[in-house]
Formats: sequence, C-alpha cells, structure tokens
Amino acid sequence: SGAPSPLPLFSQVLKLGHKMSKKALIQEAAKDFVSFVNKSPSPFHVVQECRVRLEAAGFQELKEKDRWNVKPNGRYFVINNFSTIVAFAVGGKYKPGNGYSIVGAHTDSPCFRVKPCSCRTSVGYIGVGVEPYGGGIWHTWFDRDLKLAGRVILKQGGLVHRLVHIEEPILNIPNLCIHLDRDMHYKFAPNKETHMIPVLATTLQQQLEEAAEEAPQDSPACNHHPLLISLLIKQLGCNPADIMDFELCLADTQPARIGGALEEFIFAPRIDNLMNCYTGLQGMIKSMDSLEGDSNVRVLALFDNEEVGSKSVQGADSSTLEFYFVQEFRVLTQVLLLKSLFRSRLC
Repeated sequence: SGAPSPLPLFSQVLKLGHKMSKKALIQEAAKDFVSFVNKSPSPFHVVQECRVRLEAAGFQELKEKDRWNVKPNGRYFVINNFSTIVAFAVGGKYKPGNGYSIVGAHTDSPCFRVKPCSCRTSVGYIGVGVEPYGGGIWHTWFDRDLKLAGRVILKQGGLVHRLVHIEEPILNIPNLCIHLDRDMHYKFAPNKETHMIPVLATTLQQQLEEAAEEAPQDSPACNHHPLLISLLIKQLGCNPADIMDFELCLADTQPARIGGALEEFIFAPRIDNLMNCYTGLQGMIKSMDSLEGDSNVRVLALFDNEEVGSKSVQGADSSTLEFYFVQEFRVLTQVLLLKSLFRSRLC
C-alpha cells in the first residue's frame, strides 16, 4: 500500500526510551555524587558520610583497640583519626593466604587551614591566619564566600571529637582594586602568608556589637580571636574553655551542582579526590551481591594527608593497612601475609 511500516518507528522509540533511561541513571548517580561532595567539606566529614553509607549497607564498625572476630561474608570498616576509613568485605570462599582486592583514594583536598595561632588584626580588620594545605590553585580562592568546616576537640569529662560546619559566608579573601595593583593583569603572584589572610570582620563593627565571651588565659582558645571562637561554641553548644584544639578547613559556600545547557557537567570543589572516594565506596557497596563467591578480601582504603606526603599515622605511607591485615586474621603468619600481598591487586 506504500504506507510506512510501524516497526522502524517502534524500534526508534525503544532506542530513545533506552537512551532516556540511561541518561536518567547517569543523572541519578551524578546527583548522588553532588550530594556526597556537599556533605563532605573536610576529611572528617568525608569519613562521617562514608560511615553513614556503609552502616546503611550492613557494614559493622570495628575499633583498633579491640580483638576482631572477622568471618567470611562479613562486612566491616575501621576509622583512624576520624579522617581515614578502611572498609573491607571478606569473600565467602576466602582462606588465609588468599589475596586482597584493594581500591585506594584519599579524603583530603587542597585548601586553606586555620593556623594553630590564628589571631590577625590590621588597619581595622579582623583576619584569620591560615596556611595552604596541599597543591591548590590558590588564585582561585580570591573573592569567594568562604565557610569553615572540620573537627573540634572538646574537654567534656574526657576528650571528645565533634564535627563542625559553619555554612554561612563568614570569610573572604579580597582582591585589591585595579588602582592599587596595575600589574595584576601581567603578573599575579600573591604572597600566601601576607596577601591571603581571610577577613572575618571589622574592629569597628565588633565594638558596636555585644562583646564575644573571652576564653580563660590558659585556654588553647586564647590563640584565636574571640569572635572566631564564639562562632564555634554557638554551633557546638559549649564554653570557650572546653575547646582544646581544632582542625578547620576553609571551603567555598557555593555548593556543587550539575550544570551546562544539557546538564552534562559537574561543577564541584574537591573533586580531587572525592570522585575516587565516592566511586570506590559505591563500588564496594553495590558489589556485595557477589561476595559469597569471592575468594579474596575486598578493601576500600580512604587515607588522609595524601596532599602533604601521606607520611602521617593516618596516611597511606604508614603501617595502618598492614596492621589491619594482621589484626583482621590473626592466624596469618608472616609467610601467609606475604602470600596474600603477592596475590593482591591495588587500584
């Protein structure tokens, strides 16, 4: 009759539907990654987010000081310094001397960190002394709305670790106007010690406001401006004297997002190395259906301090992983441990 066959059209619709479903799956994964990044402004928050997801997937937390009772088909994780996390799942067919299938990444990213003594006041401005951490592209930090995130050690009976995330734009590293730096278009080489001090407030406004509570003279909090300490105690619900120490990272308040006209890009900070943390974590969790038939131990090792050489106790160049391997199966002799390492693979 000359009428077009409906079959080619039907097959095109099927292909289009397949493409749409595939794109929807990619979008879903991308949105989950964006959520992961936004919940992880510091290494300590990365580890906390990993802990939440692992526990939801049936993984059990082990403590370094305890004796471990690890069994085939078991799922476990252990945390070091609250900034390194190692998760492992034992194959159902595992025997001592079999190998480890290891995926490694790091929880830290280049940023500015608050110095141990951060008080900085000059020409009417209250600043916060910071130091560059890792290999950052530092000129991109100018004129951004910055927040603080990390962990605070409190003395409340014993020493307590608490996460803190001040999401408001409390800091800014301002550029000079063009009139004061005519060469900036030809040479932009700021001194990270003197030119990149974030501004917290003005001394004039501080005098007009109600005075922040002062820390006792012998308190570690005295090394920082009372205004900064007041922001921390407001979120933590503690007193200045309770603060023993902290590790705080500066981060951009602009959240990670999916962008581009066709929504094909991820605009996000800390992709180095949160992308590998996320994909490794998802790979570990989603592979559990096949664990029973595996003869190896699956390991996800997310270390801290890669950006500064990995030589800390919680870094990849420490003996942390080896200690976990020995702790994991106490029946492992030195010979069996070497056999395991020879039969292992690292990504």
